[in-house]
Amino acid sequence: MGIFDLDYPGPKRQTTIEYARKVVYRAIRTGRLVRGPCERRRRKDGCHGRIEGHHDDYERPLEVRWLCSKHHRQVDIETGKRTDEGASYSDSRGRAR
Repeated sequence: MGIFDLDYPGPKRQTTIEYARKVVYRAIRTGRLVRGPCERRRRKDGCHGRIEGHHDDYERPLEVRWLCSKHHRQVDIETGKRTDEGASYSDSRGRAR
């Protein structure tokens, strides 16, 4: 059993969101996942920022959509994961964006 087993529940004190972020981070570091281009790159508004993994379902940690930070923020607003455009939130390493 390991960090990449989808049935592995993760530490009990860790939230599903934190666990999903850590799985993606480790998968990228070990080469199991490779960041792709922003899936919204052909929009007229253009891309901006680093490519990030977006989870539609945190229960499936290795299923991510690759988005630039600008489009990731827009998707979070569209899906209700983020309600205030001006509010900051932290990335997978706990840094405020």
